[in-house]
Amino acid sequence: MTPAVTPAPDAAPAAAPKTLTPLDFLASLGGPSQDQIDFIKQQSPNGRARVMCNDGKRAFVVRAIGGLELAQIRKNIPQNSTNPDEDTAIAAAVLCTVWTNVTPEKRLNETLLRTGSAGMPSSLWSLITMLSDFMDPQDFEVCSAEL
Repeated sequence: MTPAVTPAPDAAPAAAPKTLTPLDFLASLGGPSQDQIDFIKQQSPNGRARVMCNDGKRAFVVRAIGGLELAQIRKNIPQNSTNPDEDTAIAAAVLCTVWTNVTPEKRLNETLLRTGSAGMPSSLWSLITMLSDFMDPQDFEVCSAEL
């Protein structure tokens, strides 16, 4: 049986971890400044952008996608594609992830998304579609009303 460890009476209590704002978190990773985020939002449909970090280490700054951008992505997918939905998600993630700390270039690329973790393209696509006003049909009952 391992004995319990009791701190010395003069030991200071551990400080509570500081909660970082999203911008403080990005700054800690060498990410974009407030001015750069404001510029990104000005270029984004609906002026929307978010940071996603699911592991406390990798961060992705993502913006919304416009209708013409999505149409162009879909137009460029080869007719013989075996998975056009995945191809759309990957191309949109490359376009709309405007900063990341996972590459020296601070940008994603198709190869990284195809060879990296399997869920990353669909996770980024889900965030992009949320920022771009795509909604699940079950949400219509909550945010719309019969006239």
